[in-house]
Amino acid sequence: RALSDDVPVNKDFSPVLYYFHLRDWISQFQVRFGLLEAGLLLLLVIYLLGIRPVPLAMFTTGFAALALEVVLLVAFQILYGCVYHRLVLIVTMFLLGLGIGSFTMNRTLHRFRRKDLAKLELAIAVYGGCLPAVLIALGGIGGAAATAASQTVIPLLALLLAVLVG
Repeated sequence: RALSDDVPVNKDFSPVLYYFHLRDWISQFQVRFGLLEAGLLLLLVIYLLGIRPVPLAMFTTGFAALALEVVLLVAFQILYGCVYHRLVLIVTMFLLGLGIGSFTMNRTLHRFRRKDLAKLELAIAVYGGCLPAVLIALGGIGGAAATAASQTVIPLLALLLAVLVG
């Protein structure tokens, strides 16, 4: 049964084995979502409904930055094979980008309006939408060129993301 041909093939950017392993692991425990989780979700919804536009944009920007940085780290692990080898470089580039973006924004903040904030949010959304295509293209390179490209492109992608977020 384990060797049947009707199961999907495990690939780098489609890790079905990880999904099945996670399902197996979760089946070992009785996971129930109860009152605490429902209360926390309700508090989050109340907070998000009552928040003003600018703090909401900051909340969503931070959430997007966190999620996309995790995507970049996992993609680097897939492409390079050892994320810990270059983790410092990726995180440093992200922090450098936050510094550059924050510095630039603090210097030019008096010129910006709310619609400019919306444009920044849109730029982050476009970045997130284009990221899978870039990562798949990196994965399609193959061989030593993919290793070199991943060591260059992923940190630059982290820098660009952080400049937008900063």
